[in-house]
Amino acid sequence: PIDGPLLAVNLTAYTRDGYAEPKVQDMIGTLAELGSTAITVVPTWYMKNPTANVIAPDSEKTPSDESLARVVSWIREAGMQAVIKPHVDVLDDSYRGEIQPTDRDQWFRSYGDFIDHYATFAASNSAGMFVAGTELKTMSTETDRWRAIVQLVRDRFFGPVTYAANWDEVDQVQFWDDLDAIGVDAYYPLSSDDGATPTLQSLTSEWRKVASQLEAKSQQWDRPVLLTEVGYPSQVGATAKPY
Repeated sequence: PIDGPLLAVNLTAYTRDGYAEPKVQDMIGTLAELGSTAITVVPTWYMKNPTANVIAPDSEKTPSDESLARVVSWIREAGMQAVIKPHVDVLDDSYRGEIQPTDRDQWFRSYGDFIDHYATFAASNSAGMFVAGTELKTMSTETDRWRAIVQLVRDRFFGPVTYAANWDEVDQVQFWDDLDAIGVDAYYPLSSDDGATPTLQSLTSEWRKVASQLEAKSQQWDRPVLLTEVGYPSQVGATAKPY
């Protein structure tokens, strides 16, 4: 069972020691005061390009395990859960949801090593939850391979496990029954991209439609829905393209 409520933020760092900087501890204290109950940390490994078959840490951009352990300890000391959510990014800034490795067998072996590393880390550092993948839309159709990935995580980590599907990926994922929650990166468009200013009523109406869809998905798979990411920047067009 998931120990809720989970009221959290994703806290990112893209330098080797970024998570261990003293100002991060101050941020964690502020988040606790604001009522957060969890913080998600996002260690990232990289593919050289969208067709690469290997996922590997970057010596400058990937947070070290030492800095990751430091931030997890600060989160737990502040009375919050630490969620480990490993990301795959592409060094040429291609979107992870559009990758097309030339050798999918090799890619999944590499991905398994990547997830094994962080599932073991999550167990050793008493994390509260683990996210086994994020927005890998072109790869998440491989249901049996993902069931094997989830089992690998279960062999290492004994807390709740989810997958963070992009908002337009949720329906295609067919391994939700192996997980403890339906994870959604919920950047749902709520208005048309025609420059018109949406009304509060129209935005509320669109989100109610989303909520109904997610409620149906929850009932279909008998799993709670967890918004693993959500956000609308304060700028024109955000409700049309929040991503």
